[in-house]
Amino acid sequence: MGSDLVSAFNAQTYHIHRIQSVAQIDDLLDEIQPIAMCFEYDYPESSDLLAFSESKTKHPSIPVVMITNSNSAMLAVWALRARVWDYVVKPCSVEDLQLRFGSLVRSGLPANDISFLLETSRNSKVVLKSRRYVESNLDQKIRVSDVASFCGMSRSHFSRKFRQECGKSFSEFVSQVRIGRAMDLLSDTSATIKAVSFEVGYQDPSYFGRMFRRYTGMCPSEYQKIQSKRLRAVA
Repeated sequence: MGSDLVSAFNAQTYHIHRIQSVAQIDDLLDEIQPIAMCFEYDYPESSDLLAFSESKTKHPSIPVVMITNSNSAMLAVWALRARVWDYVVKPCSVEDLQLRFGSLVRSGLPANDISFLLETSRNSKVVLKSRRYVESNLDQKIRVSDVASFCGMSRSHFSRKFRQECGKSFSEFVSQVRIGRAMDLLSDTSATIKAVSFEVGYQDPSYFGRMFRRYTGMCPSEYQKIQSKRLRAVA
């Protein structure tokens, strides 16, 4: 989070304790009694998720919010199964986060909200630029050669560099972004699976269903029902 966002939260009487080391978590929790923990990542690694799981296991009564740059369907499902209170993909506005944290207050928790941030910084210019292209053309056929040109690189250099920095092939990355966006769209219970399929670039709804199950472990209709129940519980 930038300092402007922190200031906005402070103005709303949110007392924020920022930390950058996993080792500080237990000490801070001994010192204060937070109503929420907020883990903010660029692109979380396994060690980051382990710290998240350990904190949730040790303090199961404290709601956890995950904020990340990674629009990964697998990460979203992992977070859901880890029972996070909310999962937020950046960029997001101050107003949006205020509403999300406000739901914690409405749920009956104390009003003097205290949260802390565990931040990691793993930006990759190639990955971030590629992601911008993919998200802007999600309903279209996305060619590696076009994205490589957009990044000012040859196709072979781009593919090699992308795998180096992202840890996966570009085609796998595109699939994850498509399914991640589909998960967002399916949170709207009025959205049809066919319409969502087309909007995220799958012209065959059956194939979309198979891809969705591959990344989430459930079919689109099952996921939509889960999200519907979750939204009713928060409201």
